[in-house]
Amino acid sequence: MRFASIAPYALLREKAVDLLMKTIQHNAEEIDSLSRKIDETIRYRFRSEKCHSEWEQACKAFHLFYKSHVYPGGESRWILFRTGDSAEFDTAIAFLSADPWYFRSGYMKEEMWRVLKRASLSSKQERALEIVAEEYLDKPLRREFWKMACYGGSVAVTALVTHRDCCEK
Repeated sequence: MRFASIAPYALLREKAVDLLMKTIQHNAEEIDSLSRKIDETIRYRFRSEKCHSEWEQACKAFHLFYKSHVYPGGESRWILFRTGDSAEFDTAIAFLSADPWYFRSGYMKEEMWRVLKRASLSSKQERALEIVAEEYLDKPLRREFWKMACYGGSVAVTALVTHRDCCEK
């Protein structure tokens, strides 16, 4: 009887994490799209008043969306995470796991690894980060890789050497 009451909670938790991951990816795609619009309009902004207006509108749309969607819950929750609010650790781990790629996301992921390295995490959170770190080994090296390697310490170095050896064969 006791397990029956736990199972629905676990299922709800799993659905919440899935929704969070989808939201992170959706926001990343939208930020990337808005950033591309700026790139498209910036070249022509001095050709005419209309072109300049299109560029200004693209910039305003980007900044408005970015501020409230750069991190799940917006900029205010990002600030809470950066100050070490443990309630934000699971969200940051989900963000790292989703690995969104958009304007300034690499800097954010670097900061996440730095904060999480110094944080008191539960064993479940530590294991989740280990899994995320292992997944980084199969991706192209990007700026946040080195902060991840600092987080993992010798575990990351051992995994990297093992991964390199497997790839050379």
